Amino acid sequence: MRWIIRGVFEALSPIAIHTGSDEDEWPEGVCPTEINHLSQIASEQTRIIPVQGIELDATGRPFLPATAIKGLLRAKASQCCDLDLDQTTRLFGDAPQEDASQSAKVPKGGMIEFRNAWASASGRVMRPAARGKTEIAEGTRTADDGQLRHDRVVAKGVCFDVDLVLTRANRSDVETVLSLLAQVNGASSESAIGSSTSQGDGRIKWIKEQVLCFDRVQAQEWLKAGAEKPWADYATEVDVAAIPLTFQSRLLLEISLEIHIEGHFLVAALGEYVNEEGKKASLHRPFRLAASDETTARLPGASLDGALRAQARRIYRTISGDALPWAPNDTELPIAFASLFGSPDYGSMLETETLLATDITPVRQEFVAIDRFTGGQTDGKKFKLEAFEKPVLKGKLVLQLLRRATQDLSGKRLTVAKHALTPEALGLLALCLKDLATGDIPLGHATRKGYGGVKKVIFDDGDWPGMLETLGKTAVSHAADLPEFEVFEGLSGREAIGKAVALLHDEATAWADRRKGAKSGEVT
Repeated sequence: MRWIIRGVFEALSPIAIHTGSDEDEWPEGVCPTEINHLSQIASEQTRIIPVQGIELDATGRPFLPATAIKGLLRAKASQCCDLDLDQTTRLFGDAPQEDASQSAKVPKGGMIEFRNAWASASGRVMRPAARGKTEIAEGTRTADDGQLRHDRVVAKGVCFDVDLVLTRANRSDVETVLSLLAQVNGASSESAIGSSTSQGDGRIKWIKEQVLCFDRVQAQEWLKAGAEKPWADYATEVDVAAIPLTFQSRLLLEISLEIHIEGHFLVAALGEYVNEEGKKASLHRPFRLAASDETTARLPGASLDGALRAQARRIYRTISGDALPWAPNDTELPIAFASLFGSPDYGSMLETETLLATDITPVRQEFVAIDRFTGGQTDGKKFKLEAFEKPVLKGKLVLQLLRRATQDLSGKRLTVAKHALTPEALGLLALCLKDLATGDIPLGHATRKGYGGVKKVIFDDGDWPGMLETLGKTAVSHAADLPEFEVFEGLSGREAIGKAVALLHDEATAWADRRKGAKSGEVT
């Protein structure tokens, strides 16, 4: 017996499933009305900015690889309390495992056949937009030299057709798979696919369409017809619904933000060259969603994450007195920093979602560079910025206190793997949010030109002292649940934050001493 589960994955935020290499030439005839801003910019500059490619089909349309879909659903299965190892293996298969007492275990395929999810033909799918990113230098608070990069993203609202085929399955198996799919609701990073999921990207939502069954009766009809058509054309629709399953709850804290910007604010898109009096000038405009003309003030999760990350580096260096450069590509990070913002070994425990704006007023400002010798306008250095005046950015941060999953770590049994936030990381976050609320972290583009200044930040509990109190109380409330938080037991909210900051000082000092000792050892 075979089953087909059909539905749609709808993108609730931009998606980027990278190929790992820079994009090649685009297929001829794909979206001919779109101007390739990057090629224009590259032609005006001596250094070409690479664009990291994403998965596309032969016609240039994006798709979700079957491997990514399988990984997402298998992660959901690992969080389900009602599935044991045998059931998970039956659905998804297993990988060969080395065992000291016997030869390698033969891998077994699962009953679910995953297929690539192609962009819906009925939907509007334009060429994915190019999105610029850069690393903020911790010392200058400006774009780090040589770190400018671009990647393609699939637009919010694009839908992908999904077909899952189940072989040797019964009705209960189909109900279980539907329950796992129902958990893909786009509510958090656990319902995301692709890169930058902790920064609000890749959120998808499952929309069920139908379940088809192909049993003995349909098989006989297919054979009588000469099997001239695919067997799936003879499958009949049946009424199957998801069953209630229990999933592990997430231990987290949501921090609502209402950031009031003082003056102009801009998250710039790629530079766009326009004709002006017969000359070309650069117009920096607000970021637009791919495949959409919607233009509004927004602070992407990656921008907020980058601003907080850069401030955390400065805080850590200030506390530790460490002037040595950190290892490239984040291969060696302090424990508190890695626990909060992620590392090559662990994902970020802090999720930064896109902040959207209200009460916006568009403004345009003209700039010109002054020649320091003549005192007049420098030729060809005039440009404009389209920005917003005093927007209010609203959104939330999600702090995971504990990440846990039931995993097949041995090939024979299920093991619960846990990764908890450290108290030192809690202290580092408290200092970063306090600096954000007191205006020490400008946001967006052109912060050295007076843009993006933060006037005030309103949290769930009002001002930043109330936020720190809530943050500390949350840590105290979990002192009995998390061994890492036992140090907060019996403390008040503010006392807990003070304890976390004190532990951060101890860790930072030890980190600096260890690095200095290693450096001294290298010299000798």
